[in-house]
Amino acid sequence: MNANAIAKHYDKLTPEERFCLGMAAHARGDDVEFARLRDSCRSITVRILDWNPLKSAFDELALRVFIELQEWVADHFQKITLIDTDELGIWDSDENGLPLHPVARHLKLPTHCLSTRSSGFILKTKADGWKLFCERLNIEPLTFWEKLPGFKRLQNTLFVVETDHYTPDEMARWCNRVRKAGVPETTVDGLISPSKVANELEETFRHLVKWAGG
Repeated sequence: MNANAIAKHYDKLTPEERFCLGMAAHARGDDVEFARLRDSCRSITVRILDWNPLKSAFDELALRVFIELQEWVADHFQKITLIDTDELGIWDSDENGLPLHPVARHLKLPTHCLSTRSSGFILKTKADGWKLFCERLNIEPLTFWEKLPGFKRLQNTLFVVETDHYTPDEMARWCNRVRKAGVPETTVDGLISPSKVANELEETFRHLVKWAGG
């Protein structure tokens, strides 16, 4: 029996069976099968509160931001670990004669690419952008994360980088120091900032609200 013949019977599947098959098709990149399963779904009528699209969009965005900040927390601690576990010895040198950390050598990066202050700048800026976005909505920015795994680590790391991060001028100089040949120089205006992050979050939020039916 071919796929088209089987697809004719998809309406006999339960919603859960259809969902599981659809996720499997998506995972293997079978867009045709996924579309067939999706199109076989029956519509249901639901009633929701008028703020549900907004709440759904905010909840999803808050989780996305939290996950991204956790990634930068991990990046920050990874760089600290590389520095703390560094063993004195003979290192290779880069094209400028600068020594290479063993991991930096493997990644073909200069040792100063491992700067914790650069990850501190990005982490703090993105966190400040989230706070600014929430401030514009008059929403407390951290309450929704308190019960999530890693929240305390995020709080502690933000406390540390508050006084241990590059300023925008320093970050621009660092970016120019590690930039590859042919890449334009970085200016302060070209860096991320809390207002830029907040504006991007606002745009994403409104898109999610619309997608949720708002």
